Amino acid sequence: MRSSSSLRSLCIAAALIVASTMSSRAENGGEGQGCPRADLIVTTTPAPAQAAARVQDHLALKAALPPAADVVMIGDSLVRGWELQWAGAAFAEARISNLGIGGDKVQNVLWRLRDLPLSSLRPRRVVLLAGTNNLPSDNQACAIAAGIAEIVRTIATAWPDARLDVIGIPPRGDAFSSRNTTRLEVNRLIRDVAQRAGARYVDADAALIKAGPPAYRQDKLHFTELAYRIFGDLLNDPH
Repeated sequence: MRSSSSLRSLCIAAALIVASTMSSRAENGGEGQGCPRADLIVTTTPAPAQAAARVQDHLALKAALPPAADVVMIGDSLVRGWELQWAGAAFAEARISNLGIGGDKVQNVLWRLRDLPLSSLRPRRVVLLAGTNNLPSDNQACAIAAGIAEIVRTIATAWPDARLDVIGIPPRGDAFSSRNTTRLEVNRLIRDVAQRAGARYVDADAALIKAGPPAYRQDKLHFTELAYRIFGDLLNDPH
């Protein structure tokens, strides 16, 4: 029987090859669908947000980074809106660091992670939710998933002992159907990314759709407290 450290090492090794595997598949057709090289370069190359205000938000987060954290939450405005009192209910008695910034695409999240002194935090758990802002840019699903794979790789390298939960891009828009074909394909691909990296994929679609409009703000994109309670329940579900 392999030791737990050996198994952990195998998971880390898997995480480190996920991004290159995704990129190779994408460039060679990505399961028959193809992936434009230009899209792939955009989503997998770390890039700061092209708005000074959002870069300033990152610099403020960096300056206020705690010396340590039990739980780190990473992503865009869907993560930023996860207020600490709601997150605290999901992660009892945990020191939580929310690294979400509104408007971020996967390449922006990747840039921010590589600009932060991540090793000092030493979290035991990491929650990742990113990619929804790439959908309006009409990036191919394989390219968005490749960007998320790069983020997973960065997390696995920085925190090899942390548990990683990768939340699929949630449904959005009228009838929960905005850009749904691309969204569902991204989620199918990142489920595979998570499994290869030894992470857990969290699918919130059914629970959010069942909850309906009360889980969303008027823009049908951002969430109310109800949605974050749903995420908390799913993250704490042992299955």
